[in-house]
Amino acid sequence: MRRNAALVLLSSIVAAAFAAPRAAAPHHFLYVAEPGIRNYVEYGGVGVIVYDIDAGYKFVRRIPSQDVPAGYNPYPYDQAKAKSMLSAAGFTASHPLQLKMLYRSDSQGSTAIFNNISSQLNALGSVKVTGVPTNQSDFYGKYLLVPNVKGNPSPAYKGTWDLTNAGWGPDWYGNSAVTYFNPLYSSPGGFPANGGSNFGYFQSTSVNNLINQALNQPTEAAADKFWAQADQQVMKEAAIYPITSPLQLNEHAPYVHNAVYMPQYQQFDAANVWLSKPGS
Repeated sequence: MRRNAALVLLSSIVAAAFAAPRAAAPHHFLYVAEPGIRNYVEYGGVGVIVYDIDAGYKFVRRIPSQDVPAGYNPYPYDQAKAKSMLSAAGFTASHPLQLKMLYRSDSQGSTAIFNNISSQLNALGSVKVTGVPTNQSDFYGKYLLVPNVKGNPSPAYKGTWDLTNAGWGPDWYGNSAVTYFNPLYSSPGGFPANGGSNFGYFQSTSVNNLINQALNQPTEAAADKFWAQADQQVMKEAAIYPITSPLQLNEHAPYVHNAVYMPQYQQFDAANVWLSKPGS
């Protein structure tokens, strides 16, 4: 069974602005929380970044919320190592690793991601990435959410595309591992034909065992260690490469109240805001 890579775009940034009173006049600061993905240090920055709104969003300081070793980077950019691994696998400039990347050509963001990834991989010399452009409506319906059945294999199974970028967010706050490990990484239950989003047909006995152990624990605390192990195993097997938007800036007028930021929508929760009279 071939394995395709899928790129998952995750955003988990919370922003809030408030006024810090001074003797002369109020001064406004923007506090941007960087919790990382599921608050695991190895998957994102942990802390709060402070900006001075009145000074054109000038950086003020970063307040760490837990200790992170200096220079900590579990996935460093190492072009030499990549070239060495490609060479060991038998790929050369005359015999490159051929990859087809599916992307939405009518989306500036998707096109920019394709250009960035393809240029970095092609720069290795022994990789050749070609684009498979499509539009927003066909991206899922024609290429991703297609059942793989006997006699009519899906585009992923046929090798129409090898990697792509798709977004995913948790269904609720707190420990929501079950909402993405099952649909994204379990097999065969996570496959698109069964209502999941395992678009690349990733299969791993180790990951399946860890998911099942987590689901069978009597408490959330007991399950946490198995979700963490499953998380690490998925990254070891390189099923995805997580891309996180480092900052998300949202502003609202002072007469807009209860503007609660929702990471999964990258916007305020419009259903719960209320307005006062401007200038009151």
